[in-house]
Amino acid sequence: MEREIGHIEINHAEENSIDSVQLILNTNTGKCLHSVLKIGISCSKEIPNERMNIGDAVKELLHVKTACMDAEIHGDRMPRTG
Repeated sequence: MEREIGHIEINHAEENSIDSVQLILNTNTGKCLHSVLKIGISCSKEIPNERMNIGDAVKELLHVKTACMDAEIHGDRMPRTG
């Protein structure tokens, strides 16, 4: 089964993969991973002026670490980040 989204055709197997990724990203672990990857991408932009400042990156990573650890310990949902 195929459907078209914009100019992209997605078959049924790909839809299942996308659904699986969305389920993972809705977990605390997935949200933590998403936050860390966002910071990593911001730090590795091709143009140096567009990269996240290393001090800001450290602060963000510490914030993510604290939020993830608290969510793990207390079983809470991690707060959404920008």
